[in-house]
Amino acid sequence: MKRNHIRLLLGAVLALMQLSGILTPAFTPVTHGAAIALSDAAPDLVIETISWSPSSPSIGDKVTFSVTVKNRGNSHAGSSSTACYIDDVHQTSATVAALAPGTTATIVFTWTAQAGSHIVKAVADNSNNVNESDEANNVRTFAFPVLSPDLIIENISWSPEEPSVRDLVTFTVTIKNQGNIKSGSCNINYFVDGSSRGYKPIQGIEAGASITETFTWTALPGPHDINAIADFLKQVKESDETNNSLTVTYATAAPDLIVKNITWTPDDPTENSAIDFTVTVENQGTGKAEHSTVTCYIDDNYETSLFIGQLNAGDSSSANFTWTGVPGTHVVRAVADSGNRIIESDETNNEKTAVPIALEPDLIIDSIILSPANPIVGSYADFNVSVTNRGSNKVGIFRVYLYIDDLKWQQDIVELDANTTVTIPFAWTADAFPHVVRAVADSEYIVSESDETNNERTINVGSFSGLTPADLIIQNVVWSPEIPSTGDRVSFTVTIMNQGKGEAGVFHVAYYVDGISLPLAYCEPVAAGKTTTKQFTWQAVPGEHNFRIVADADSVITETIETNNEMLVTLSLSSPDIVIPKITWSPLIPSTGDLVTFTVTVKNQGDVSASNSYVAYFIDGSPAGNHDVQTIGPGATATRTFSWTAQAGSHTIKVVADAEDQIVEGNERNNERIVNFPAPDLTVASITWSPEDPSEGDTVIFSVSVKNQGSGQANYAKLAFFIDGLPTGYTNIGEADAGATVTSTFSWRSQAGSHTIRAVADDEDYITESDESNNVKTVNLSVATLPVPALAPATTGGHSQAPAEITKGPEQGIVQNIPAGQDKAPASKQSSTSLSMKDQLLKWWLIIGAVILVGIALFVKLKFRQQARNQGQVLNR
Repeated sequence: MKRNHIRLLLGAVLALMQLSGILTPAFTPVTHGAAIALSDAAPDLVIETISWSPSSPSIGDKVTFSVTVKNRGNSHAGSSSTACYIDDVHQTSATVAALAPGTTATIVFTWTAQAGSHIVKAVADNSNNVNESDEANNVRTFAFPVLSPDLIIENISWSPEEPSVRDLVTFTVTIKNQGNIKSGSCNINYFVDGSSRGYKPIQGIEAGASITETFTWTALPGPHDINAIADFLKQVKESDETNNSLTVTYATAAPDLIVKNITWTPDDPTENSAIDFTVTVENQGTGKAEHSTVTCYIDDNYETSLFIGQLNAGDSSSANFTWTGVPGTHVVRAVADSGNRIIESDETNNEKTAVPIALEPDLIIDSIILSPANPIVGSYADFNVSVTNRGSNKVGIFRVYLYIDDLKWQQDIVELDANTTVTIPFAWTADAFPHVVRAVADSEYIVSESDETNNERTINVGSFSGLTPADLIIQNVVWSPEIPSTGDRVSFTVTIMNQGKGEAGVFHVAYYVDGISLPLAYCEPVAAGKTTTKQFTWQAVPGEHNFRIVADADSVITETIETNNEMLVTLSLSSPDIVIPKITWSPLIPSTGDLVTFTVTVKNQGDVSASNSYVAYFIDGSPAGNHDVQTIGPGATATRTFSWTAQAGSHTIKVVADAEDQIVEGNERNNERIVNFPAPDLTVASITWSPEDPSEGDTVIFSVSVKNQGSGQANYAKLAFFIDGLPTGYTNIGEADAGATVTSTFSWRSQAGSHTIRAVADDEDYITESDESNNVKTVNLSVATLPVPALAPATTGGHSQAPAEITKGPEQGIVQNIPAGQDKAPASKQSSTSLSMKDQLLKWWLIIGAVILVGIALFVKLKFRQQARNQGQVLNR
């Protein structure tokens, strides 16, 4: 019975399929020698219409297409297939049921809109299953656009246009939508030298419209790459996702402070006199220099530090101090920006040393003159010995000796003021023999002098046919090579001429390089009108150098003019100076196994080109490769990249410029840069103070907490502390591990009014961080005016408190040193700390209890599972 029902059901289905045309009976043609003609009637399938919704789609829209297939032939069309394409990419194929003449069928498919213009195509009977009267009209196409925004960074400008170091620069970024539909909200990100300055949200922008956004940055020296990226988080679907970024290069004008001059009055100071020094500091750089200090030393002993206000490019400022002269020869030295607060284009030229100041007597024999010059044999003559005190202090009693061969005369001088001369005659009976005549001042060394080596003079006298003196001069000084480079061996040739009328006997030539004496050179006698040459060598070092050459340095020759024996020449050397100003990497925060690409910037901050060299890379002290660096011009940079597969843990990346010391530089100590990896990230976590509500005159203790919220260790950065924009103190943070917090304290004698407190971690940008934009924290503090005291002093209860030791601070206010053992925190904070400790102990006990309960639960669960498994095995058996 069941089989009969099934047969009946199948028969009914087949009958319905034949009636609907789905199943067409097959007939075997029968021919009896004559052909049977086919009817002219045939179907004709066409795509009548293609429509879509929405009619103007945007990127990401779901578009619904409706395709109408029509049989416009005059015969029944069997079942067929219609294919749909967009931009010749197949989307769908749908079966179209049999169509009677003049009837239609509709096919629907969807597509997610993409940017650009597109073509939709539909093909009826794409498999050619239906024999049609016209096989060429089965295709229909339509073109349609998809609306989309397109965000670009149109421009980046900044103000001021020529900023100086530490100026607050405002960057204005213009974002334009050059698409054909309004964009949605998105974010814009800013980068300085590859480091993000954070991103800002922006609202939707109409098609063709532009908006501007700004961000600020404290200018650092040198050139910098400024980059802005629109739709940084890819929130907006655009017609072009590759044009959202713009990078421009801008340079900060850097100052360069030098001590231009050190002068004093009086010009010839004496012992115990007040000497007024004037130190002039000049900014010879191109950028503004903030206020700084110039520190002064006398004989390398600290004397004072003087305040120098803000200096614009080319400006100078002078400061004064007074010192009481003491006997001796003294060297005055001044160092500009002694605290290294100013980032300069040249950090090596901040120091100047003045010529020595001598506050001692200095006795010399100026001359020995025989009078008359040609005495008759047997007659009396005088050797007039002129003694000069060319020092800066008066001398008491001393003795002058005159030696004629082995005979000796002497005379005592009671006193001789500074810069005065006395002439002493020594009588002698002339004879016909030549003699050696020598005069010595203070041969017993009773007088303490600034120079004990110049107290005598010797002349030769003949048979008195006429004593004609010589006159030695330095005629010329030349050197080779003419333009030496650092490290060259420079050979100097000195020409000495005797322009007098008498012969110059044996004498010495002295050479001084920057005031430092070289060995004396021995000279044979030089006839009248003749010359002789001497040579000395010097190894060139960078900088400007003074060379002083003195003929007859020990004053043994009697000359017609004793003041023309010297010549001073100056020689300047230029040199390159290779540094690593910047190291960046990508990805910024890699995972273990990532390929990290480091970009190293090599800069020549010298004043001549640097020849070819190598830059070497080290990871954890092990070599990681090197690159050749071609010639770099003055002020120019070159970049090199190297890769490393990130490994777990902390690592030290060191890059060394001119690793093989191929280049002789002005500074050989600044070729390295070290980066801790992963990078640290220093931020000022908090600024607190005690007392919390200070009054005028209170000593306020500020506690500044700096946290390293990066992934790597930070090494020895500085923390700067400012009150109302003025520097109040600096301290070294020391080493800070990842996640560690370092707290430093500063004290200040409060003043009435509202004040701005600012702390800056790594203010000199010494450390390379993952985020350079979060190093500053600013808070406001109000100090109450001290009330007028009552007539009767008020008494307070409670325990007495030990007074704090008060000392003057270096910048402003009063610095308070907290006595040993005295707690800086209020009692309330101590009690809260102890409560915090109890809470922590309770928390740990709760955690331990929870772990035990979880262990018991896991054990019970495993037991039940094991029992269930055993029961299952028993059942299976």
